[in-house]
Amino acid sequence: MQRQEEKIRDYLSENLQFISEDLTFIEKEYLLQNKYGTKGFIDILAKDRESNYVIIEIKRSKQASRQALHEISKYAALLKQNLKIKDSELRLIIISTTWEELLVPFSEFYYNENYFLEGYLIELDENNIPIKRELIKPLQEFYKRQISRSHNIFLYSDNDKLEERINDIEKLLPLYGINDFIILQLSTNKKIPYPHALYLVHQRYSEDFYLDLLKRMQYKKEFENLFYSKRTNVYDEALEQKKFYQENPDEDIENYYIFLEGIIFNNINAKIESDSFEIGYPEKFLNIISESWTVDNIIKHGLFLEDNRFLSKEVLIETMGLDGNNQIMYFNYTHSRHKAKLDEIFKESLAVFYGNKVWKYHIINIYEKLKREKRDYRLSIMIYNPERIFESVINNLEPGYEIFIEYNDDEKTIEFYRGIIKWNRGKADFKDIINKYFERDEFKIFFEMHFGTIRNKDLDIMKELGLNYKTECIFSNKDKEVLYDFDVNYGDIILYEKSNTDDNFYEFIDNSNEFINELKECFNRNTYGFVNEYYFSYDYEDIFICYMDDDEENANKLSDYLKSKGLNIYLCKLDSSDSIYLKLLFCLKKACLGIVIMSFKFMQNKHWLEELERFKIFEESSFIKLLPVFKESMSEEELSNIALEIIKKISVFRGTQLVMPPWEDAYYRFLQGEGELKVYGGGVCNIFEAIAHFTDEEFPLILKDRIMDKHQLLSQVYQLLSDYEYTGKYPSLYFIGTTTEIRDKVWEQLYAEFKLDRPKGL
Repeated sequence: MQRQEEKIRDYLSENLQFISEDLTFIEKEYLLQNKYGTKGFIDILAKDRESNYVIIEIKRSKQASRQALHEISKYAALLKQNLKIKDSELRLIIISTTWEELLVPFSEFYYNENYFLEGYLIELDENNIPIKRELIKPLQEFYKRQISRSHNIFLYSDNDKLEERINDIEKLLPLYGINDFIILQLSTNKKIPYPHALYLVHQRYSEDFYLDLLKRMQYKKEFENLFYSKRTNVYDEALEQKKFYQENPDEDIENYYIFLEGIIFNNINAKIESDSFEIGYPEKFLNIISESWTVDNIIKHGLFLEDNRFLSKEVLIETMGLDGNNQIMYFNYTHSRHKAKLDEIFKESLAVFYGNKVWKYHIINIYEKLKREKRDYRLSIMIYNPERIFESVINNLEPGYEIFIEYNDDEKTIEFYRGIIKWNRGKADFKDIINKYFERDEFKIFFEMHFGTIRNKDLDIMKELGLNYKTECIFSNKDKEVLYDFDVNYGDIILYEKSNTDDNFYEFIDNSNEFINELKECFNRNTYGFVNEYYFSYDYEDIFICYMDDDEENANKLSDYLKSKGLNIYLCKLDSSDSIYLKLLFCLKKACLGIVIMSFKFMQNKHWLEELERFKIFEESSFIKLLPVFKESMSEEELSNIALEIIKKISVFRGTQLVMPPWEDAYYRFLQGEGELKVYGGGVCNIFEAIAHFTDEEFPLILKDRIMDKHQLLSQVYQLLSDYEYTGKYPSLYFIGTTTEIRDKVWEQLYAEFKLDRPKGL
C-alpha cells in the first residue's frame, strides 16, 4: 500500500504548477551521495525559470514535520557539495499538511539563512490528493534582540518620585504592546538642574508591528484615551512615510523606523511625568556614561529579563550601541571557530562607515582574506569613525581602527592592522574651505553638522587639509616584526614594507596652529551649550530672554537681577508674527542659555506652542538650553529662586570640559596637579599652565560646582608645593606637563603672594 507522503509526492511530481507555474520537474527521490556520511533522497528535485535548483520536501505528520528543516538543510548542503553550486542558485520549498511544530523553527531558518525559502500548507481530499495550498508567512514576532536607536530620557531635579515614574512606565508600555524594554536609573554629582534620570530603551520591533500598532491607535477605541493631542491620523502619516521610502530606496531606512517609533513614543512620553525630557541615542548614552553619570539601577522587562545571560555589562554595551548599533564606534572580539559571532562582526562593524569608503574597503578585504585562509585565530576589533574632521581637530581626537589577529600556530603569528590619518604636510586655508564647501557662510558648518549632511563633505574637506585615510599593518612572529603600508588593488592586498610611520593626524595638529585657531574661533562664534564638546567665547552673552510686549516689565526685572549677579543678558522681544522656532535658533547664536517667559498671552498662541514643541524635538539639547518661566508677575523671592536655577544651569556651559580618562574625576586631578582640563577660551591646560598664562580677565574659572578666582587657584598650587622640602613629593605634571618658563612664572607669583621661596629641585 502506497504511503500518504508518496501519494502527495507522485501527484506533485506530475503537477508542479500546483505549487508554482515556473517549476520544471527534474527527478523524484533524487539520490544525494555523501562520501562523509549518510546519503539522502530529495522528494522532488526541480528547477525554476531562473535555472535555480529547487528542493521540495514533503511531510504529512506532526512528528515528520519536525524533521523537515533538518533534512532540507542537509540536502541543500549535499547538493552544493556534489554540484559545487552557490547559495543563490538554490530554492527550498517545504510542503506539509500540518505546521504546528514547524512554524517556529521555519521562521528562525527563514530569517537567519541566506536561502530562498518557501513553505506551503496543503489540504488533501479523501484520496490524499492536494486540492488547496496556502503560502506560510514566517512569524513577524520572530526577531533578534536589538535595542532601538530611539532612546528616551526623563530628567528630574530629585529622586523623590522616581519609583512612581518607573511604575508608570512599566504600566504604560505594555498597553502599546511594547513588553521588551529596559529602564536605567541614572544620577550625577554635577550641580545641574536635573541630576537624576530615567533612561528608557526598548526592543526594535518589525515594520509590520509598528504599522499594526499605529493602525489600531488611529482606529481602535482602546487608544482614544492614550492620545495626548489631536494628532490622531498617525497611521496615515506612517503610510505616507512608507511610500516615500519605497520610492527612494537610497534613503537610510533607519530614519523610517525612528519616525514610526517617534509617533508612538510621543504619545507614551507625554503621559510620563518629568521635570524635563531629552531624546537619546547610543552615541549620546556613551557620552553620558563617559562623563560623571552613574547607573544606579537597571530594570529589565520581557526578553531582556528572560535571558539570564543578559547582565548589566551587556545592557550597557548594547545601549551604547557597541554591538554594532553605534554609528561612530564599534568594539568586539571572538574566535574563528565561533562562526556566527564572526559573521556578525564582519557585517555589523562595516555599519560604522558612511562616506569613509577607504577604511571600509580595506576592512572588507581583510575579512575576505581571513575567510579564504580558514585558519585558527582570535580576533578583536575597535573602530572610532566620526567622519566629522572639524570636530576631530577641535577635540584633538584621531579617528582610527585596530584589528588584532592572533593565530594559533607554532610561529606565534600576529597580524595587527590599524587605520590612520596620513598628512601630506599641505597647508590648509580655512577661508577657502568655507567659500568652497559652505557658500561663504561659516554657520552652514553647524547647520550641516546638526542634520548630519556634513559627512558627505568630509572626504573633500580632508583633502583640502592634506589628510587622507590609510592603513598600516604589523606582521610579527617569534623571529621578526615587519611594518607595512597596506593597500588593495582590484581585490588583491598589496603590502609595502617600510621602516617608520608617516606624518599623521597629530603632526597635522602640531603644525597647523593658524588653521586650528581660526577653526576654534569659528566654533566659539557659532556653538553654544553643548556640554563637553566645544569651546565658549567671551564675545557672547550668557543668557537671552525671549518675551512678548506684555511681559517686558518681568523681562527687565529678571534681566536686571541677573546682571547684578555678574551675568551678561541679551533681550529679545517677540512679535505675534514671529516664528519662535527661527527666533530661538537666532538667539542661541547670541547666548548659550535661553529663558522664555511663558505668560498667559504667550500660552494662548497655539502656533508658538507647536513651534516650541518642534524646537524641542529637533534641537535635542534644547531642554538643557531653554528654561521656560511660567509667570504673570515676579516678586523678589520668585526672582531670587528663578535666578538660582539659571545660575545652576549656566555653570554647565560656562566652565571647563573633561579630558580623558573619563572614568576619573578630572576636576580633582586638575586641582591636584595630576590632570588637564579644557578651559573655555584657554584650550587644554594643567593647573600650573593656568596660573602662568591666564590673564585676570580669564578668571574666575568655573570648575564643576566651584568658582575659583586667580588667588584661590594660586592658593591651591601653594598647598601642592609648600610641603616639598619635608615630603619630597610633587604633582606629576609639575615637570612632565610644564616648561621651565611656566615653572618660573608660577614661583614668581607664589613669592609675590605668599613669600614662598623656591626650594632646590623645583
